[in-house]
Amino acid sequence: MRQIDLPQSINELWDNILCELRKKEIHVFDRTYFNYSGLVKAKAWLQGRDQVLPEDMSILVNYLWNRPEEFPVVEKVIQDMIEDPMGNQIRDIQGRTFGYFDKFSKNGNKNKALVQLRRSLLGCYDQATALKDSLLDDSSALTAINSSIETLENLSREAYNCNSCLTIGRC
Repeated sequence: MRQIDLPQSINELWDNILCELRKKEIHVFDRTYFNYSGLVKAKAWLQGRDQVLPEDMSILVNYLWNRPEEFPVVEKVIQDMIEDPMGNQIRDIQGRTFGYFDKFSKNGNKNKALVQLRRSLLGCYDQATALKDSLLDDSSALTAINSSIETLENLSREAYNCNSCLTIGRC
């Protein structure tokens, strides 16, 4: 199995799968976490490839669950991450962005709320640009992350204008 290449992108995908499982309160033991590579390399080898691909991660469904009720959750997380590895991260950024803006819109003290909003949006913006920088130029997720960044910028401008003149309908 040593001749099978395990790209860094697969390790990053594995980290993302682990984070999603933790969010769903599924415990993955350290030994399990650090010893996954042999399984995915074997799957790639059995498929006649010399490099692990994201779809090889599907073998881990049988490796990660501890209780029978965890199996469908683990299966869904892995499938979602294989099909759209950046999608969950992008949706998380978008969800937090709109949540912060809604909180701003409902706050009566717009000056204080604007400072809080801009600080929160900056964190989302930093995360989105870091995600964008990690993508290849031809990545399908690039359009989605660019759209998220544009939305962040537009909401920041809208909040500033809302605070400046209080004429925008959302305020």
